[in-house]
Amino acid sequence: MFGKNRIKRDKESLALAKRIGGKRFSTVSEFDENGEERILGHGGSVNLSFGDVVVISNGKETFRSTQNSFRAAELMSGNGVRLSGVDREGNKHAVIALYNKF
Repeated sequence: MFGKNRIKRDKESLALAKRIGGKRFSTVSEFDENGEERILGHGGSVNLSFGDVVVISNGKETFRSTQNSFRAAELMSGNGVRLSGVDREGNKHAVIALYNKF
């Protein structure tokens, strides 16, 4: 019963990542354990590659997650997306990427 919802949610997150794959981001940021926002980069986009979801910003990798642990949700304002997941080393990451207005 519980496993079916989890699988469905994973598929929805990957579908969202594919859908926003062509969109450009203006800002990518994350919140630290103290709740303070840290800007990781300006510009960039999301890519699916070799079983991972990757965000490239400022010409460098700012977020990477395995597709199995990846979660994505659009912000209520509709101007960005929250991405979270676990990388290959087991570190948890969560970023907020705001869409470019142009």
